[in-house]
Amino acid sequence: TRWKHITEVIDHHDMYDAIEESECDPTGQMLTGTWVEAIRDEVLKSRWCARDFNKNGKRTDLFAPGSQKDTGRLIDFKAVKRDYVTFTVDISAAYNTLPEQELVYCRPPKEWLSHRAKLGLSTTVVWRMKKLLPGRRVAATQWVEHMASVMMKFENLNRYVGAPQLFTCKKTDLSCELHMDDIHGTAPEEVAAEFMEFLKTQVPVKKATIHRVGDSYEFLRRKRTRYAEGMLISVNGKYIDKVIADMELDRQYLHNLKPAPTPSTKDLEPRPEDDDDPLDFESAKRYRSNACTLLYCSHDMADVQHAMRTVLTDLREPTVQSWRRLTRLARYMMTAAAGGVWIPREGEATHLKGKSDSDWAGNKRNRKSVHCTIVMCGGALLYSCVAGQAIHAQSSGEAEFYGTVSCISTCIGILGSLKFIGFYDMKLDIFTDSSAARGILARQGCGKVRHLEVKTLWVQSLVKSKFLRVLPIAGEFNEADIGTKCLPQARLEFLKKLCNIKDGSWHGEIDKGEGTRRSQCNAVKKQTIARQQAQAMMATVFASSFPQAVSAATDSAGAGVDSLKMLGVFSLILWAVYFCYLCWRSPSLRKMAAVMTGTSASRDVAAQSQVTYCRKWRNPRFVLLREGMHGAWIDYQPDRSLEVDYEVEIGSPVMSTDVDGFGNPVRVTKGKGKGPRRRRTPAAIADTGETPDHEPEPWSGVGRTLDMDVEEA
Repeated sequence: TRWKHITEVIDHHDMYDAIEESECDPTGQMLTGTWVEAIRDEVLKSRWCARDFNKNGKRTDLFAPGSQKDTGRLIDFKAVKRDYVTFTVDISAAYNTLPEQELVYCRPPKEWLSHRAKLGLSTTVVWRMKKLLPGRRVAATQWVEHMASVMMKFENLNRYVGAPQLFTCKKTDLSCELHMDDIHGTAPEEVAAEFMEFLKTQVPVKKATIHRVGDSYEFLRRKRTRYAEGMLISVNGKYIDKVIADMELDRQYLHNLKPAPTPSTKDLEPRPEDDDDPLDFESAKRYRSNACTLLYCSHDMADVQHAMRTVLTDLREPTVQSWRRLTRLARYMMTAAAGGVWIPREGEATHLKGKSDSDWAGNKRNRKSVHCTIVMCGGALLYSCVAGQAIHAQSSGEAEFYGTVSCISTCIGILGSLKFIGFYDMKLDIFTDSSAARGILARQGCGKVRHLEVKTLWVQSLVKSKFLRVLPIAGEFNEADIGTKCLPQARLEFLKKLCNIKDGSWHGEIDKGEGTRRSQCNAVKKQTIARQQAQAMMATVFASSFPQAVSAATDSAGAGVDSLKMLGVFSLILWAVYFCYLCWRSPSLRKMAAVMTGTSASRDVAAQSQVTYCRKWRNPRFVLLREGMHGAWIDYQPDRSLEVDYEVEIGSPVMSTDVDGFGNPVRVTKGKGKGPRRRRTPAAIADTGETPDHEPEPWSGVGRTLDMDVEEA
């Protein structure tokens, strides 16, 4: 493979002139080279690369733009929303075709010198380079500029100043992203075909493919699968498999390994008192390699970015506890990688929504805050990031403000890129659940927060000029909460649905919009209510049967029975517990248990709920309760808003309030000069021969006793 590269690439492109080393100009730069081997498409390939080190001081002409995290999904987003095809172009021997603009010498490889010696030629020669070698520090910059000049010849293709890797054409609506020798773009199919034919006449194209609905392809090691309903962007699972294999988890036993339900736990969170033994040199090297491998995969997995940040904080001096965190993260990513970010076709791409949230002093080691930024548009997650704040925030409002400023900065960059590729009417909305942060953004100057960093106050002028809107969002529906702290599994799955992140069990289900996703999230909470109701039912059945079993055991002990009878009584108690378990799993047995115990299956049992409804003269929404609260019920009072009345005893009756014919609470409204009045019930309206003038409000089960089984609940 090495000799093949010399003959088919280096000699084919006439990259050098062989001269005696004694004839070299001393002002030129003498380089050495090395072979770089890699297996691509199950074929071993070799490439001769220059070893160009920084010996002559810092250079300022080495920057080369490429695909970035905040622009990596914009091409896919445009293709899905406008129903265009996507295309990829791979250029072969990119650097080897550009002329070398400096006086550079390179020592040839041993294989070339050996072949020259067999021919009886001198072996004291070096290469005076006429073309660029891979590995040259200026090669990337010169190639990107060369490709940009070539691409802009097609239909007046324009280049974006804010992100030089993006190109677009207003006439044909073609947009593409250049990453060195790879191009990813979208356009109408006939325009894409014409653009690829143009490139084949300008540069040596190795592969050019158009991707339509039903195709699956990779670009920059990310898998993209196109469906009629949208596109799924997922990570390449082989990198996670590589980490799993390195962690001494044999592949043949991998199916027996229980995946982790969450990327981290509170027990694994860094603490000041962590004094575990540091890893040895070889283990620390493996830790850094595996952590950086997972870092690349985490860019497309917003649910692991908080745990990933925790793992990266120990790169300098990893400990045994650090290895446990990495293992937990890999176990979670092992199954989560089967899903990915879903870009739905449905949904209007008119508003770019930036969501911000922070965890004040969440870092237990240095008490600095952590903030998360989520950027969504048209139901698609375009960007996610978790970062620590450089300064110590003095209050939660200040931490939220700094996180919101970071979110605004990111959104402005993405907004400019979206407008450049064709979404000209896009508007910017920023959402935060902190009223203090919204107050700072709405005013001018620091106010009473004197220690606020002045460099962050530039966002106030944007709010004042109405360049963007700062809007409130309920904390439980803030998608940015996914990256601020370690979350339980139910909460993590809830936020993943809001972010439109598919898990490993996804098999092409159709996305029906943001409203459906929120309904699915609410269904998860209803399942929690039903599960806790069943647990309360089991406790009631057990409580009713336990005194009888204890009484029988006492009578038997008083009669002096032998231990065999005592064992039978004890088995009866175990049977009762097992029967309760069956009641919990089966609705029919649960009803049978209610008949046997003489109690109602649902009416006399207060379902223990983790959530309740809240209405403050707006649409109902869920409100999470504090930990330790067994249940929450709404008590209606005409003179004030609905307030929450907590019931903590299992089996306590639910106090019913005034309800209308639909079972909804009677809402008090104000009449015209007549004071408060009650809404007429459907029964009262029927007496007058009229029809109901309103639809039932979505207050199912609120203010009334539960008379339903678990499935109905």
